[in-house]
Amino acid sequence: MDSAETQFIKKIIQAADPKSIWSSLNSISIPLCAYGPLFHMLGQGDIFKQGGEAEIFTKEMKVVFTNFPKSGWKGIFTGDKVEVQNPQGIVVGERLNPRSQFQSRFPFPKWDQLDILYFFGYALWNYTNFPYVLKNPNIRSRLIGKKSVAGKTCDHLQVIYPEGFHTHSTEQFYCFDEEGLLVRHDYIVEIAGPTYRGQHFTFNYARSSEGIAWATRRRVQVSAYHFPWSLTRLGVPFLLKDNRWSSRENSEYAIYGDIDWFRLNKSISESV
Repeated sequence: MDSAETQFIKKIIQAADPKSIWSSLNSISIPLCAYGPLFHMLGQGDIFKQGGEAEIFTKEMKVVFTNFPKSGWKGIFTGDKVEVQNPQGIVVGERLNPRSQFQSRFPFPKWDQLDILYFFGYALWNYTNFPYVLKNPNIRSRLIGKKSVAGKTCDHLQVIYPEGFHTHSTEQFYCFDEEGLLVRHDYIVEIAGPTYRGQHFTFNYARSSEGIAWATRRRVQVSAYHFPWSLTRLGVPFLLKDNRWSSRENSEYAIYGDIDWFRLNKSISESV
């Protein structure tokens, strides 16, 4: 008989992907435009401001950013390596084992372009591939009761990631509503320091034509040294009907935007 955790993981995956098409996807492409005080604090104020696209892969830990760190260039995150390519495809910057570079930069120093590439790479990969990543046998999960989120009683799940897994922290906590959709995510931003705790709220879910559920609104707050502060204000791109880009600012940001933003890229073997 399956454990309560196994049954629960099946429930939340079914809630996110009721037609079970996730395994047929090779990657997901989303537009990305981000800017705000956090980026200036890190010394990289305009690195995502020009707009571009992030292609997030589902069968391997990989994210490709277009227009990074400037128009026509490309940033590639593959977990243990980050690299930047110029418009001719020549590698002009790379870093092996990028996570280790943060150890000498506490408590909140300037980050370079490769640091930003690593952080946004692992963050977007994990956000997009959750909860499907919980099928990884090396990731341990435990139901720890209930927790109130926005006045609603939610299932509370503790997740322990294996050593060396590229994510915010080894131990993370997730809250799910009655339907099984994620509404809150708690973690420590280990690369920034042990006092940086994040709370990531997801809401206003919509579904693609394939039935996949996406949170079209997100709100992130970080508590550092016991003082809460807004993570950043993001320029939120959204695609108008005539394919022109526009943007808006809001501390409750839609990093994934309206459901029509998504391009689901199926595996070649699955799309013929």
